[in-house]
Amino acid sequence: MKRPNAAIVGMGQLGRVLGEGLLCSGWTVTAFRRHERDYDSVNPVDMAVIATGEDDLGQALSSVPSSWLNSKTVLLQNELLPTQWESRSVVDPTIFIVWFSKKPGEVIREYRPSLLHGPLSKEISIAMNSVGVKTELLENNSELITALVVKNTYIWAQNIVSIALKDPLASSVLAKYRGVLDSVIDEVISVQESSIGQSLDRSLIIKEVIEVISKDADKKLGGRVARARLERLVKLATSIDVAVPTLFEIKARLSPL
Repeated sequence: MKRPNAAIVGMGQLGRVLGEGLLCSGWTVTAFRRHERDYDSVNPVDMAVIATGEDDLGQALSSVPSSWLNSKTVLLQNELLPTQWESRSVVDPTIFIVWFSKKPGEVIREYRPSLLHGPLSKEISIAMNSVGVKTELLENNSELITALVVKNTYIWAQNIVSIALKDPLASSVLAKYRGVLDSVIDEVISVQESSIGQSLDRSLIIKEVIEVISKDADKKLGGRVARARLERLVKLATSIDVAVPTLFEIKARLSPL
C-alpha cells in the first residue's frame, strides 16, 4: 500500500517531533526549512504541516502551493487565532494546540494533553501517540476557540509577566504578583475576544491558565521571544482598537533594542 505523503515547512523542535511521529506511523515525510521553496518536489501531498514561527506563518501560507491548503493544512503555532488562517482563505485546517515542549538534547516535557481539531486530527493523534505525546480531540468549533484562547493566554501572559517582574519564578508570581498577572491575563483575553468577535468564559480561561502555571511552580516564566510576543500583542490590540493600559505600561519600561 502506498504510504501517504506529508510535507513539513519549518524544522524547529515541534516540526521535528511531529515529523518523527509521522514517520513512525507510516508516513513519508519531506521537510523544508522555512525559506526553502522547492515544494513541487513532493506534490501531491496528503498533509502540509506549517511549523514555522508566528512571524513567518503568513509568508509560509502565501508561498506553499494552493493544493496544500484547506483540509490538508495543519497549523500548530502559538498565538494562533482564526483570523490568521481565514485572512489567507484557508478553510477547514487541522489545528494542533501543542501543550508540550522539546528543547535540544532534552526529552519531551508535557504540561497537559495536546489538543486537535480538524480533518487530520486522528492522523496527527496517532503520530504523536507513537512518540509518547498524549492528545485529545476537540468535538466542535466552540471547543476549539476556547482551547486556542486558553493556550494563547497562557503563552502571552507568562511571557509578558516575565519581562515586567524581576522575579518571574512561577511560585513568586502566583504568591507575590498575582495582581500583575491578573491584569495582564484580563487584557490578553480582551484582545482575543475582540479579534474573534465573541465573548468567552473568562472564569474558565483564567482557571485553566493559572492551573498550568501552578503545576510547575519552580519554572522561570518567559523565554527568549517574550519581548517579541509583547510587541505582537500590542500591535494587534492597537489595530483593533482595544485598550490595554497594562501592556502599554510594561512596553514603555523596556529599553529600545
